[in-house]
Amino acid sequence: MPVYKDEKRGTYYISYSYINSMGKRVNTKKRGYKTKKEAKEAEATIMLEINRGSFIEPSKVTINEYFPEWLIHKTDLSNQTRMMYERVFKNHISPCLGSLSLQALKPFHIQKFVKELKDKGLETSTIKRNFNIINACLNSAVSMDIIKDNVAKKVDTPKVSYKELNIWTTEQSIEFLSLNQHHELFPLFALAINTGMRQGELLGLRWKDINFDEQTLMIRQTLEHDGKNIKAGAKTTSSIRTIGLPTSVIPILIEHKRQQESNLDILGLSNDLDLVFITGNKQMSPRNVTRRFQNAIKHTNLPVIRFHDLRHIYASILIANNAPIKHVSSTLGHSKISTTMDTYVHLMPAQMRDITNQIGEALLGKA
Repeated sequence: MPVYKDEKRGTYYISYSYINSMGKRVNTKKRGYKTKKEAKEAEATIMLEINRGSFIEPSKVTINEYFPEWLIHKTDLSNQTRMMYERVFKNHISPCLGSLSLQALKPFHIQKFVKELKDKGLETSTIKRNFNIINACLNSAVSMDIIKDNVAKKVDTPKVSYKELNIWTTEQSIEFLSLNQHHELFPLFALAINTGMRQGELLGLRWKDINFDEQTLMIRQTLEHDGKNIKAGAKTTSSIRTIGLPTSVIPILIEHKRQQESNLDILGLSNDLDLVFITGNKQMSPRNVTRRFQNAIKHTNLPVIRFHDLRHIYASILIANNAPIKHVSSTLGHSKISTTMDTYVHLMPAQMRDITNQIGEALLGKA
């Protein structure tokens, strides 16, 4: 493959041929090399890849063309998550990156994308989520042999800034449960605070997933945010898990089961879905649960929090009792320990102090 100089532009280019996926020989050029040496090195690399069979055919597929196609075939997403991906693509990815071909994409473009998100005033957690979406899309393009490398991996992942959690203390949580022990959703509130389960996991929980003898429950399906569909599995692979059931919650659930069966018998209905929490004999509406939780708070003098914050309360209690971070992470169903650390590291001063003291003792204790 000879190297040529583009006299008009003052750069160099190479001309080469390869057999495409249809078995036809394609003659093409690659331009824009600043020096002859750089063009020669590129020529040698391409020739080696062609000889090894690892050469990836140049593609003009753009982000606007590939992303929707990738999303169609990404079957592991809930409807709510899929809609969120579509919004991110429409509002952020497409305007900034959409017209670029996958092969033309450079780390600079990803950096520009992140900067534009910052300039829009988005929270760092939202910026990181959007970055992760385009990163996953590009990983797919690599696995499909459309591009050789994922340029997003050459860009620093946006760091999530610390955001103070708005949660109740243990005493306030006890007060809330005490004041609402006759509330119709008391068993749901109690299970949420005592297990850290996500709302969708709670509303998708079945009686057969609970083992009262072993004091455990399995999270194997979730109710999606729209309240219409029950999805097998959970938010991530690690979210499918077995967690311990506190002894104090067991009689609450047993009484709830007895009352539920009695109500169904009176109405002449059956719990065909085997769900622990139902309205009539159908799944509960997540929106209705959130509304009723907020109303329950209004009848107390407690600070207003979100239903999801009950999960944070559970995590904070584990951490306050020196539970290992790996245990906290697996119980909450986080896919990475770093997610747990990013969310709750500010709640770990006692653990960090103990670790610091242990290091000091080891290094200086015998000095």
